[in-house]
Amino acid sequence: MRMSVLPLAAGTGCKHAVTMAPTYRMVLEKKDFHFSASHFTILTADHAEPLHGHNYHVRVELYGHALDRNDLLLDITAFKSSVRDLCSRLDHRVLIQSKSPHLRVTRSPGIVEVRFCSETYQYPESSILFLPLVNTSMEALSAFIWTELSAALVGTGVESVKLIIPIKVLDTLGRSSGAKSHRLALGLGVGEYRGVSRRADNVFSSPAANGRRASLNAR
Repeated sequence: MRMSVLPLAAGTGCKHAVTMAPTYRMVLEKKDFHFSASHFTILTADHAEPLHGHNYHVRVELYGHALDRNDLLLDITAFKSSVRDLCSRLDHRVLIQSKSPHLRVTRSPGIVEVRFCSETYQYPESSILFLPLVNTSMEALSAFIWTELSAALVGTGVESVKLIIPIKVLDTLGRSSGAKSHRLALGLGVGEYRGVSRRADNVFSSPAANGRRASLNAR
């Protein structure tokens, strides 16, 4: 975890100082903020990606001005627990978009059958996680993760969030390919879904994330 702050202006010889609250930036990137899952993205009504897997890593950047009476931006232990719990729910699951109009789902004891056009997939029921999404695209999954985590930020001093998800694609033998690695980033105000990017050099960030920052020791 890293913590930084956009500092107040130092003495510049001005007679009238402008008082501004600093912006605190907290970066959370833990080894266990990780999950591996399979999915297929529906591209058109009659075309979808083959079933494949990814290794996902979740990095969260939190921004805010107001500290609580203990001079904390939020209860970081509780928030990290929320991230870990979510990763655990998603880990080693086949992620299925339950709101897609193009899928037909049939259940029998212990088995789930998912049909898309002429393709039929059968999975053990325990391996499936249905998500309330129209698609399991990287964009939709990132928004889902944000929605799940945002509840843990209610009532804290956090005003905006940057959610970054580096992704490695696994081939059919389960090997990762660095050439296929990419990441998504969401820049959000708390309670807001602002945008998504697949480009590593085009990360959306909210206004509170801008400006120079001086590093502080993280607790």
